[in-house]
Amino acid sequence: MSRAGAEKRTPEQNRKIWALAGELGFDEGLLRDLVERLTGQRSTSALTRRQAHVVIDELNRLGGKQSPPTIETRRPGMATPQQIHKIRSLERDLGWSDNPKRLRSFMQKYSGGIARMEWLQYDQASALIESLKGVLRSEQRRQQHG
Repeated sequence: MSRAGAEKRTPEQNRKIWALAGELGFDEGLLRDLVERLTGQRSTSALTRRQAHVVIDELNRLGGKQSPPTIETRRPGMATPQQIHKIRSLERDLGWSDNPKRLRSFMQKYSGGIARMEWLQYDQASALIESLKGVLRSEQRRQQHG
């Protein structure tokens, strides 16, 4: 089960981390200490995309550069734009777009009473996506056999 943001960091992110560390004069030990303090991981290869983003933001901050604001920096821990987009896409695939109450009711039932997507925490949005995928698979199986 893949979760957005929980996927392995990209090679580009890894290069960016090491390049920024080099610009700041960090040796390997100092960088690993920073990575561990921010993420709990000692190795950059063990980072998720989200953790790598946090490290890059901190390195930029330490270097006096401000990273452009992202959903993670503006709303830490909240659903990402990609998650909201995926939820909307699944809503369309299920044929629920014409009745917004359907998604809202489903979301409230399976996300602890949350009534608006913008209020979902990252983990709640991930769980909602997986639940909607399950409903879609069930609908597709029912259509194939019925």
